Amino acid sequence: MLTYQQALLETSARLRDAGSSTPELDAMLLLVKATGKNKIHLYTYPKMSINNEVYNIFEELVGRREKAEPMAYILGEKEFWDITLQVNSGVLIPRPDTEILVEAVLENIADKNKPLKICDLGTGSGAIVLSLLNSLPNATAIGADISDTALTCATNNSKTIGLADRVRFINSCWFDNIAENGFDIIVSNPPYIPSADMAGLMRDVIHYEPSLALDGGDDGLTAYREIIKSAPDKLVVDGFLGLEVGVNQADDVANLMKQSGNWHNIKTHKDLAGIERVVCGYSK
Repeated sequence: MLTYQQALLETSARLRDAGSSTPELDAMLLLVKATGKNKIHLYTYPKMSINNEVYNIFEELVGRREKAEPMAYILGEKEFWDITLQVNSGVLIPRPDTEILVEAVLENIADKNKPLKICDLGTGSGAIVLSLLNSLPNATAIGADISDTALTCATNNSKTIGLADRVRFINSCWFDNIAENGFDIIVSNPPYIPSADMAGLMRDVIHYEPSLALDGGDDGLTAYREIIKSAPDKLVVDGFLGLEVGVNQADDVANLMKQSGNWHNIKTHKDLAGIERVVCGYSK
């Protein structure tokens, strides 16, 4: 039988050969999941043997990773902002880029205790809206998505985090089924990959993450046009709109907002790599 140390060394090599950019970390996290032990235990007892039952579980997990399945789906969870979210193959995996959107919203709220009303379009796992609610104790929200799988995932996350009493998730294509208005904040991380670029995405993305959450139409801007056109009617005067955008899309999205004539104080926010990742503005 393999020891913890042997399993980590052999698995790291296998995952490196399979194309993982973080083979050692992947191996450790998979062994943690298979054994139910934490990292400290595995490092403290490197010579401890793995029994057959645990080994079979571990091998199944490693096999999934060798096929480029994202670690978040294998582990069933992903940390985002200050919460841990359940994720599955029916939702886009929350990424650090999207935390820039959460940060941009919070930077523009002077009074964090104010009773604000938020709408999150294309909510997925609920990452954005639940992070905002967790930081804004008197805010309430609606999260909309056209995927029932995503809505179930977001609902479960709201219960686990303890926010279910402040958010309602509904099936809606953008604003189609949202009768309410008077929102103080509307946020969205919509699909923004141009259709022609979908085939060139990394294999762990194109083969596993939902294309519905990725494909942004011919130029990648289809969703932005709809949101920018309809959002002013749903916001209070000087309501905040925050949108995550893809690489080199910030100027195009900002121009869509300017051309509509319904927005002012339009700004962009850069991510840690210096890429303009969020476009935001206020309704007139």
